[in-house]
Amino acid sequence: SYPLEKPHAYATNPEVNSFNTRVYDRALTEKYEVKAVDVVIGDLSKSMKDKIMQHFKSTDKFKNRNHTGQLETVLQLAVGLDYDVSSNENQDDGLVNGATCKLKKIDCDAKGKPGLLWVQFYDKDVGRMKRNSYRSKTSLPNPEWTPINPLTRVFKCQSQYISRIQFPLCIASARTIDKTQGKTLNELVIKMG
Repeated sequence: SYPLEKPHAYATNPEVNSFNTRVYDRALTEKYEVKAVDVVIGDLSKSMKDKIMQHFKSTDKFKNRNHTGQLETVLQLAVGLDYDVSSNENQDDGLVNGATCKLKKIDCDAKGKPGLLWVQFYDKDVGRMKRNSYRSKTSLPNPEWTPINPLTRVFKCQSQYISRIQFPLCIASARTIDKTQGKTLNELVIKMG
């Protein structure tokens, strides 16, 4: 049987995205697809904001998180899958691009949409400050779980700025070979072309 649960490395982003989607689709745990909230910033008419948003949504460049503050347009969440932090939140706490965790729990808001994620980092020092901060306000579902809130990032589209709100995570069942460098992994399946 093929080792789908093992970390994979591929040469290209399309191969990585395809494998990550395959793993997500096969997950039998609690799942959500979270769409980013995008807003044109500035004192502009509604029609001008609509025009900029239409250009933004139709431009391929903005479908890649490298151009949207490292935040996904649609984030696929499944409890039990591995994720990487995609956008720096707190460098002193290790909550930085590439920190790897397992999604443990999804707390939904009153509308039934994910509002807070609970993850467990493989490096126990990552998120320690955030866990301690939450622990002083409320009880954690598990003392080793770190809460992940949506972040806001601002980026430029044409001559205007867009604000995006999204959880700063991306599925990490597969990564590019470049992104895998520097990771400490016990096992790895590599696709070499």
